[in-house]
Amino acid sequence: MYREQLSQLFSYLLDASPTPEELCGFLFLETFSHLSPNALLISEIHDFGRVHMLAGFGAISPDYKSLAPFPFATENPFNAPVRNRATVSGPLEGLRENSGVDLEKLQAKSAALSPQEPWVHFAAGPIGRSGGMVLFFTRNVDLSEENQSLISSVTNIIALHLKRAHKNLPAKGEQGDGSGISSILATFSKRQRAIFELVRESKTNLEISRSIGYSESLVRQELVKIFRALGVKTRGELRSLPLNIEDFEEQESSRNSERK
Repeated sequence: MYREQLSQLFSYLLDASPTPEELCGFLFLETFSHLSPNALLISEIHDFGRVHMLAGFGAISPDYKSLAPFPFATENPFNAPVRNRATVSGPLEGLRENSGVDLEKLQAKSAALSPQEPWVHFAAGPIGRSGGMVLFFTRNVDLSEENQSLISSVTNIIALHLKRAHKNLPAKGEQGDGSGISSILATFSKRQRAIFELVRESKTNLEISRSIGYSESLVRQELVKIFRALGVKTRGELRSLPLNIEDFEEQESSRNSERK
């Protein structure tokens, strides 16, 4: 089931190049709509280990970003997945007083006659080591293994998207200058781009297959094509390539000069 959702997410990221806020909206309304979350937030860790709210969607306070930062040392849903390096979920009971963030203020209060029910449950996944994605619910949720895998895969994709945005890497379909590695990357399929980025994160073939929802055999086949296209023979050589396109082009120009 979740492979279709991941495919839709990949297509959205490549076609729309969304902002973090727009991405949260898509995840809330499309990817996780079957779970009926009350809110979805993405956090990031910087400023000497403090947690900041990057983006959000749903029943959250309009000034939710002002309610952060808070220390990473506190115990709350935003820190738990990064600490555990895994998808986590559970009740919010017991976390409210010692969480370091006022979850009640973070949650938007309904102006309707019937007050909005408080958040009672959460599910979260790590976005690399630099943040997390948290789903909040007004009911207890028993996440299936499939939904846990979906959250894990989605947060891996978010990490790749944010990394590309920070490094200004072009999305598939953008035209390069017609030379060097930048034009090679532009020819990669969305699956190849995902595998390329995960290899740069030192992920194994098994870890990559689990992250993107394809077989380990298919990952190996795609890696052969990626290696051949980039002119590298090992994962180490691939990881040694500079991260931004300008560096890619500079390195390729240097290699071409050496061959002459």
